[in-house]
This record gives sequence, structure tokens and C-alpha cells, in this order.
Amino acid sequence: MARVGCPRRARPTEKVEGRLLAYEDAFNATLRDYHARIELSPAADDSGTVIHWYGEYGTSRLLGWFMPRCLRKFMQGMAEGLARYAEERPFGADEHRPT
Repeated sequence: MARVGCPRRARPTEKVEGRLLAYEDAFNATLRDYHARIELSPAADDSGTVIHWYGEYGTSRLLGWFMPRCLRKFMQGMAEGLARYAEERPFGADEHRPT
């Protein structure tokens, strides 16, 4: 069974069950000081959950034009995967609760 948590090779820095996961990546040579937050909140119309996933990092000038586009596409895919995971599982069920 898949589990929702920090992306591989990331170090968690903050966690509030069902609401927030913050992490940093100290293992990626192309990104300096990468840190990100995933914040979950109920949609205004109670139709689901709003996922706010964002991060900050530094990189070389050479990669500066490439990384924003690459990471935007990668992060969008991860957010969509998280949304699919959440749609398939009832949040109240302990065995499916994100950790």
C-alpha cells in the first residue's frame, strides 16, 4: 500500500497530522537550501481538500532558467498524485490516514 509522506531523500522538518508536512532536501547537488511545505485545508464549498504545495531553493545561473519549469511540472505531478490518493481513500479510516 502506498503511504503519503516526505518525498524520497527528503528530511521532514514539521508535521501536523492531516494538515501540514514540511521537508528539506539536503541531498540534491543541483538545488541549494531546498525546503518545501504541503498544506491541506478544506475547500470552501466542502467539495474536497485544497492542496497548497510550494518550495524554495537556490541553484546555479546555468540551471536558473531550466529548474523552475522542470520543478513546476514535477511538483504538479506529485500534487495530482496526492489528490488521486486522497480521492480513493476515506480520510477517516485509520489504515489510510496519511503519516
